[in-house]
Amino acid sequence: MRLAILLFLPCIAGAQLVAPTAVPVGSIPVVFLDGYQLGCSGDSSFKSNFDNADTVLQASGLVTVYFDNCSVPNVPAIETLGAAFGQFLASLKYTDGTAVPLVDVVAHSMGGLIVRAYLAGMQPAAAGTLATFNPPPVIGIRKIVFLATPHFGTDVANYLGDDTQTHEMSLGSQFLFDLNTWNQGTDDLSGVDALAIAGNGGTGLESILSGSFLKGFDDGIVELTSASIGFAIAGRTRVVPDCHTSDPLLVSDDVCAASTTALNAINDTNNVVGQIITSFLTGTSAWTTLGEAIEADPNGSTIGGLLVEAQDLNGADQTIANATAGGDTLGVNAAAYKEALPANTSLPLQVNVPGSYPLIVAPGAFVTIYGSSLASTGAQATQPYPSQLADSQVFVNGTAAQLQYAGPGQINLILPNIAPGLAQLTVKTASGRQTVNIVLVLAVPTIPTSNFLANGPADAENAVTGVVINANTPLHAGDYIALFLTGLGTVPGTTTVTVGGQNCAGQYFFAGRVASYVGLDQINCQIPSGVTGAAVPVVVTTNGRVSNTATLNIQ
Repeated sequence: MRLAILLFLPCIAGAQLVAPTAVPVGSIPVVFLDGYQLGCSGDSSFKSNFDNADTVLQASGLVTVYFDNCSVPNVPAIETLGAAFGQFLASLKYTDGTAVPLVDVVAHSMGGLIVRAYLAGMQPAAAGTLATFNPPPVIGIRKIVFLATPHFGTDVANYLGDDTQTHEMSLGSQFLFDLNTWNQGTDDLSGVDALAIAGNGGTGLESILSGSFLKGFDDGIVELTSASIGFAIAGRTRVVPDCHTSDPLLVSDDVCAASTTALNAINDTNNVVGQIITSFLTGTSAWTTLGEAIEADPNGSTIGGLLVEAQDLNGADQTIANATAGGDTLGVNAAAYKEALPANTSLPLQVNVPGSYPLIVAPGAFVTIYGSSLASTGAQATQPYPSQLADSQVFVNGTAAQLQYAGPGQINLILPNIAPGLAQLTVKTASGRQTVNIVLVLAVPTIPTSNFLANGPADAENAVTGVVINANTPLHAGDYIALFLTGLGTVPGTTTVTVGGQNCAGQYFFAGRVASYVGLDQINCQIPSGVTGAAVPVVVTTNGRVSNTATLNIQ
C-alpha cells in the first residue's frame, strides 16, 4: 500500500514537519492525523487541517510528522486506515536510519477513530459477521490527544457523504458499537495515556438532529458525550468554546458561528488548544487549568449518552425494532442510541426485536420482573398472595396480579388468568409507574432449577416416595418422577416430556396445575429404560412450545 506523506524538511525556513525517515535521533515525534475529508477531493494538507500547529509545537522542542488519511486511496474503511497507520508508524526512522520506537499522537475528528482502530487491531467485518480484533504486540504510542473525535458518532455524518467512513461514524453504527465494546465490553485505549479536547461552541443544531436542543452541547458537528473519553479515563476531557472545524462546507452560522475559533486551527502559541496539547505532551500540569473539565461543564456534567445492541444467546447481533430509555425514544441504527440523556441516574431500558417477543408469558404462570425502583423496600407474602406488597402493584390489562415478593430490583408474581394476546403490564409504586408490552400465549413451559440456571438440575421429586432428586438420591429407570414447572397455561393442551431424548410417559402420566400452590404446575411420568447419567436432559413441550432444557440425575 502506498502512503503519500506530506513532507516539509527541516531545512525549509519556518517549517517543522519532517519526513518519516528524518526524525531527529532520540526525539519522540508527534504524529498528527486529520479527520474526514469529504471524499478526499479537496485540500488534505497539514496546513489546511492544523494551521501552524507544527511551529507551535516546535517552540517547545517537539518534532511533528503527518499521516494524511487521504493518502490511502478509495476512501477505505476506518479499520483499513487503522492498519495503514500502523504501517506508517513502522516506517518512521531516525536520521541515522534506526527505527523510531515511540511516538505521541494528536488526532482530529475521524483521525481519533483511526488511532483507536489501530490500538484495537480492528479488522474490517463483512455485513452480518462479528468484528475481529488483533491488537499489535507493540503499541508504540506514548500519549494521545483526541481533538473532537466522535467516539460515539455524529448525526452529521449522514449529511457528509455516502461512503464507508460516513456510515461507520453515524450514530449507532455497528463499527462504533464494536469498537467501544471490543475489550470486555469497553475500550481502555490499550492503556495508552490519553487526553481529549472537546468543543462546545456550537449553536445546538447538531443536538436538534439528535432529538434535543442544547446550545453549548456540541461543536457544530460532535456532541460532548461523543467527544469525551470518560468511557476509558476519567478526568481527561477538557472543554473549550470552539467549533469543530473552519471548513465552510461543514460549518456555517447555523451550526457554529464563523467567527468562533476552530478547534483544530492551532495558529500560534497563544492558542489554548495548542497550549493544552503542548502541556500534556511535555508533562507539565498547565493543561489541567486550561479550558474546562467536562465534569464542570453545565451540560457535560449532567448529560450522558447511551449505545445499546441486542444480541441472542450466542452473541449474534439482532435487529432492533424500537427502544426507549426512561421514556425517551432512542434512535435505531445497528445499535440503539441517544446522545442526550440524564446522567448519574438509573433509567428503565426497553429494547424490542422484530419477529420475536422476549416477554412471552402464559396466563397463570409464576414470573419474575427485574428492574430498578420496583418497590420502596423488600416484602414477601405467603398464600393467598396479595395484590400489593410494600408500595408495589402490578396490573396486566388493568387486572391486578398476585405478588409473592416485591423489592427494589425484583418482583415475583402470578400472572392473571386473562385471554391470550398482546397485553400491557404496568408496575405501579409510590414514586410512579412504568408500562411495557407483553404477549400472553396458551403455554410457555418453564422448568425451574435448583441452581437458578436455565440448564441446571430440574426441581423434581420421586413421585412415589416424595424424595427430592439430586446426586445422593437419583432416579432409576421405571421410577415415576414429579417434575415441577410453571407456564402450562389455563387451557389444557398436548404436553409431552422427553428424558435423554426418549419419551417419558407411563400409565399414570399427568400434566396440570398443583391445586395447593398457585402458579405451580406438575408433570408425572415414568423414566424410560436405558437412560442414565448425572445430568440427563429433560424437556417439556406444550401446545408446540418447548421449555428450557433442565437435567435429571438418573442411575
